[in-house]
Amino acid sequence: GVQTCALPIFCKLLLRNGNDKEAKLEKLPISIIDENEVTIARSVFSSEQGLAKISPKKSQIMSFEFKLPESNLGKFDLSKCRIGYK
Repeated sequence: GVQTCALPIFCKLLLRNGNDKEAKLEKLPISIIDENEVTIARSVFSSEQGLAKISPKKSQIMSFEFKLPESNLGKFDLSKCRIGYK
């Protein structure tokens, strides 16, 4: 059947620019991977204006939302998941 409900997972990342020049983040692929190396969710976040501009030697916190089908509820332990960038 068609999944009509979605469960949100929010991911907060601290992005740090260690360079001497401003950094512009245009696109960021993020995967949520469980303890068995199974990808739970994957998305490529992007924006025409760019996701963020980070000043030299500064940091910025960003939030990203993934929507999972309700059928995934209870199939993984979120506390044992990790974030991947591919």
